[in-house]
Amino acid sequence: MNSSMLEIFSGWALKNPDALCVVDDDGEHTYGQMYHEALVMAANLKKAGAGYQSRILALCNGKAEYLCLDLASWMAGGIFVPAEEDAADERILDIFHETEPALFVSDRHVPSADLEKITVSYESILSGDELSEDEQADPESSDTAEILFTTGTTGKSKGVEVTHGNNVALAENIAEGVFMREGNVELLPLPLSHSHAIRCSYANFLRGGCLLLVNGVSGVKHIYDLVKNYHATAMDLSPTAATVLMKLSRGKFSVFSDQLDYIQVGTAYLNDEVKENLKKTFPGVHLYNFYGSTESGRSCVLDFSGDGDKKHCIGRPTVHSRFIITDEEHHEIQSDADHMGLLACAGLMNMKGYWRQKELTESVMKDGYIFSKDEGYIDKDGFIYVLGRADDVINFRGIKIAPDEIEEVAGDYPGINDCACIPGKDKMSGQIPVLVVDTDEDTFDKKDMMQYLRDHVDADKMPQRIVVCHDIPRSFNGKLKRKQLAQQLEMN
Repeated sequence: MNSSMLEIFSGWALKNPDALCVVDDDGEHTYGQMYHEALVMAANLKKAGAGYQSRILALCNGKAEYLCLDLASWMAGGIFVPAEEDAADERILDIFHETEPALFVSDRHVPSADLEKITVSYESILSGDELSEDEQADPESSDTAEILFTTGTTGKSKGVEVTHGNNVALAENIAEGVFMREGNVELLPLPLSHSHAIRCSYANFLRGGCLLLVNGVSGVKHIYDLVKNYHATAMDLSPTAATVLMKLSRGKFSVFSDQLDYIQVGTAYLNDEVKENLKKTFPGVHLYNFYGSTESGRSCVLDFSGDGDKKHCIGRPTVHSRFIITDEEHHEIQSDADHMGLLACAGLMNMKGYWRQKELTESVMKDGYIFSKDEGYIDKDGFIYVLGRADDVINFRGIKIAPDEIEEVAGDYPGINDCACIPGKDKMSGQIPVLVVDTDEDTFDKKDMMQYLRDHVDADKMPQRIVVCHDIPRSFNGKLKRKQLAQQLEMN
């Protein structure tokens, strides 16, 4: 097994320098060009003060040069710390204080005297001499490669420390999980600062593939031309991106069904409607849904075009992953649909830990396993099922309710812009399911919606109340912030 993605990338650059690596708004970039650019950047980073395991905070610009900067950080011996392109100044300053970077690479001004002292622009590090061979770092598998900050949907954002070995295992989980061919060409319209997209990049680098980078899916004609002209063999979409692309394209992308090997979907919950639309639009294309986290990425995969569409099923473990089910004390238990517990995952892709948070790391990691708060079970065939986070699953009169079951049905009711199912307090039952809806309809009728729900939801899982709210909080990638919503409505 290779020790780092840098070793893998440099191998392709030497073996096949003229192969396309990235296509972005600036044009085409080969493996040889990307490697050269990274060497120039690395030399400038070292001149500016980067050294062994120093942190390099980078504001994502969604282009090939951002991926070159990732490689350059490793060439200089540093640790890459990505931040979202549209991250608030406050978030950037939080990451700055957490990681104490040697450099901040950004074309945007962030008002902070301390940050200004270490800021360099992309343009300023894109020209000059290459880093010499004897100056290049050769990272060990156990060295830290990145610190990825979570989106903080369940509390304060945490820095996830990922090693070079973790990244190689993550890339292999993806590439093996989707049976990625050598020379794969993948459309990637997702933000590269997010762990899902950056790991898709690594998987393609592993196979000597090419990335087609676009900023979102609103430019349908541009995306159509990219897929056609570069003969894309794959797409990586979020559920939201898939929905928007299919809606705006009006079915035109179905012409690529014979061309595409697969479409992978991740970053957020994938509902049945999006699954069915993907199946209809892309018959014969393998459709994969990945399960994982920033801490333990791409650990499970479901081919919902081939394995069948079992309710709440997240598929089987990927090549480097193994799962057990535990109780709340992290003891392994035997599970089935009637005896559920919490998922725990072990494997080479598991994070090193939370950056400078020893106690927090020890609270979720033990004996090689990362213990999650996702409630589920493993069936006799090895398929894994997840109802949701244990603190999201609603225990109503002994019946465990997955909120997404209610949300899927409620979202189809006319006039509903968004919805969320959360637990409400009740003296008799302890918890009751409460449906929160965002609707612009002046004529919205709660009684009529309740009847609609009775026609589509099991009686023992019916929401006991409907609340109208025009501010249902979600993270930047569409994940519901149910705790925050419950606090807003003072239901917990």
